[in-house]
Amino acid sequence: MQLRHFATRSALTQVLNIVSGKPVAAGEVASSAHTTSSVGPARGYAKAAGAVLPTSTTGADGKALDVPKIGPPAVAVGRAMAEGRPAVSMAGGKLVTTISKKFQIVFVTSEVAPFSKTGGLGEAMDGLPIALAALGHRCMVISPRYDQYKEAWDTGYWGSVPMGGKNESVHFFHTYKQKVDYVFVDHPTFLERVNGLTGAKLYGPEWGQDFADNQARFAYFCKAALKAIQELPLGGAVYGGDCMVVCNDWHSALVPMLIHAEKPTGKWTNTKSAFLCHNAVFQGRFVREEGLASVFGVPERYIDSITFKMPLRIGKYNEK
Repeated sequence: MQLRHFATRSALTQVLNIVSGKPVAAGEVASSAHTTSSVGPARGYAKAAGAVLPTSTTGADGKALDVPKIGPPAVAVGRAMAEGRPAVSMAGGKLVTTISKKFQIVFVTSEVAPFSKTGGLGEAMDGLPIALAALGHRCMVISPRYDQYKEAWDTGYWGSVPMGGKNESVHFFHTYKQKVDYVFVDHPTFLERVNGLTGAKLYGPEWGQDFADNQARFAYFCKAALKAIQELPLGGAVYGGDCMVVCNDWHSALVPMLIHAEKPTGKWTNTKSAFLCHNAVFQGRFVREEGLASVFGVPERYIDSITFKMPLRIGKYNEK
C-alpha cells in the first residue's frame, strides 16, 4: 500500500489562517500564524491539521499506523501547513515533518543515560538530543565525567576557570554517537567522588543527602560548560555563542545567569537559553555563603537575585 502524500496543493489551500479565518494559499506564509484566538495556538494548529490528515496509513513493515490528530505531533503538522510548508513526508518508513531552520543546541545536564542516570532527567537527556539531531540540528550534551567511560576519548583540551581566589583546571572527554556530541567535564569532584554508572550516588553519600560542597561542585560544572561551548573544537569547529543553551534542573541553573553576566564581553550576543525543570521537588537549596559573587564570578547584585534556602511551593509539597 502506497503512502498518501498529504502535503498536496489542494490540502494546503484549505488550511486556515487561524487568526483571520481566511485560507492560506499554497507556499504562502501566514503572517500571523504564530498567534491565535483564546483557545491557544496549539489547539488551533492541531485542529487545522486534523481536517486534512487521514486516520491511518501503513508503515514500512506493512502494519497500520495511526496518524495523530491531537497533541504535539498534530500541532507540528498544523504549524507547518499554516506556514505553507509540506506538512508530512516519508523518510525511512516513518512519517516526518520538515524543519525550515537548523540550530546549534547545547544541553547542560548533571546526568545523561546511558552514561549516568538516577531517574527521569538522565532518560530525558538520552532521548531528546538524539531526536533533535535526527532532524538536522547540531546537538551537544555536556555532563560531568563520573566514571571511566570507555567510549569517551581525551580531547587534549586543558583550561581553567576562576573559582574565588584560585583557578580550577578544566579538562574534557568526548564521544560522538547518533549525531550527538557528548562532552564530559573531567574533575576529581565528580570522578573521585562518584566513580559509578547508572544508579550511582551522584549528588550525595546516600539517597536524600547532599554532598556538603554540591553548591561549589555544580557552580564549577556550569562554568566549565561555558568553556566547552566557547573553546572546545568538535568536528573542526566550536559551537560558540551562536546557539541555544538548554539547562536542566538546579545543577545547571547558574548557566543562564553566567551567560547574562558575560554578555557585555561580546561572547554571548546571539545566544538564547532555556531552563527545564524535570522534578520540582529537587530544588538545590543552599545557605548563602560569604564570597559567592567571587566564586561565581558575577557582580554582587546577581547573588542578591538568587533565592537561597527558601523552598518553592509545589502543590501540597510544603504543607504540614
